[in-house]
Formats: sequence, structure tokens, C-alpha cells
Amino acid sequence: MKSYRSCLLCDLVVHPDYRGGGKFYQLTEAIKAEAINRGYEGFCGFPNKNSTHGFDKLGYILMDLKSYCLKNSYLRVFAHKLGMGRKLKNTKYKAEILSENIGKFADKIEEKEKWLSSKSTRLDINKEFVGWRCDRYKGVEYKSISLYDGEKLIAYFIILVTRGRLKTALKVVNFDILEEYMGDIDKIAKDFKKCAYTIGDAIDFYGVWGKELRDIMIKGFSLQGPKELEGSDYGLLLFEGIEKPEGDLFIGHIDTDL
Repeated sequence: MKSYRSCLLCDLVVHPDYRGGGKFYQLTEAIKAEAINRGYEGFCGFPNKNSTHGFDKLGYILMDLKSYCLKNSYLRVFAHKLGMGRKLKNTKYKAEILSENIGKFADKIEEKEKWLSSKSTRLDINKEFVGWRCDRYKGVEYKSISLYDGEKLIAYFIILVTRGRLKTALKVVNFDILEEYMGDIDKIAKDFKKCAYTIGDAIDFYGVWGKELRDIMIKGFSLQGPKELEGSDYGLLLFEGIEKPEGDLFIGHIDTDL
């Protein structure tokens, strides 16, 4: 499996009084030189609409992030407000919902297994990263839903929870399913929804998906979409001499470190 060590550019800003003189590109080149010196092979970033043209000029691969949602039910929202529908019942697979120690399940992901993402280039999901991003990152609420066949992890979903005045929205920011269980994707989807609806009312998936993955997930999970998100681009730049990844990219919200 080919791995790339890349840096996430969180903020790259030039003061308005100094724009138009090439400072954006000079700054980028300086950061790039330092990154190469430290052993990194590329940049990834999440440019806003004002800087997208700069990333494009620098040679970034720019991709549209899209949203895929499950059909909303106002009856479910109303029932939740009354304290109903929050109990998990009758899942085919053993389900685990974590609100803390979310990195725990990542120990059970084995590279020798073939996951849904096996044909794609994507973020390395491991205990250290998930623990940092979900358990220790302040100001946001994450949960995870994991499904097991006996003691074997067969699917996981990392969820960003946003609690509103009227409803609680769930964004699936990262997920994967074992390929050998894809023939049972309808049951996996059903179990996932049972778990998710004990937490919130509205559910959507978010990211960059290849066509094969998109077709599988839209059909298996009965997703609506994809919906274009204006101004939401994800950029990837590999430095000179670094071989570009083959196949599709599989990028979730969590990969962008928003």
C-alpha cells in the first residue's frame, strides 16, 4: 500500500495591503521548502472562494465536496422532542456507540482486510489520529458507530453532532465497510440508521467519492444526492517527483480538519 506524508494548510492569508504582488506564491514556496526539508511529500487544503484561483495556479488537484443526505422525517423530530425513539432495538450486527475513547475501534482495523476504500486513496485511520481529532479536539462533538460480526469489526461511522434548537443534525465525516460484507449492505445500512437515529434526527454524508463508491452508497443507504456545496473545494498538491495516486480519492469531512 502506497502512503503519502502530507501537510494540511489550515490558513494561508496575505494582508489586504500586500495583495497583488505575489506574496501568496512566495509564502507557499517558503512553506513548501520547509515541508520538503521535514520529509513531507505534498500539501492538502480547503481553499475558500477567494483563494481557489491561487491553489489552481499552483497546480493543486481541486475537487468538489458533496453532501448526500437521508430523507428527513418531521415525525421523528417530533417524537424525539417528546423523548421517544432514542432506544436502540433489534440490530442484526452487534452495535457499539461511543461518545468518548472513539479511537478505540481503530485498533481493530486491519490492513490485510479489504475495505470499501481499498481501491481509493484516503486518510490513514488509526487510533492516534482518531483519538486526537475526536476525543481531544475542543469545541466539537463527535460520536462513533461500529458494527461487529461477533468480535470482528465490519463497519464504522464517525459522526459530527450538531445540536440545534429544533433538531440534532448528524454528519457522517468518515466511514468504511468490509468488502466481504457488501452483499449485506442493506442490513448494515439498516443497523447504522437504527443507531444514528437514537442520537439525532437528520443525517447526511459528506465528502469526495468516486463513482463506484457513490453508486454503492446511494443505493445501499437510500441516500438523496449528491448536493453541490458552493465554495467547498478540497485541494491536493504532490511535490515534484512524487508519483500521483492511482484510482479515486475517498475524502471525508474529517480529512479536511474543519
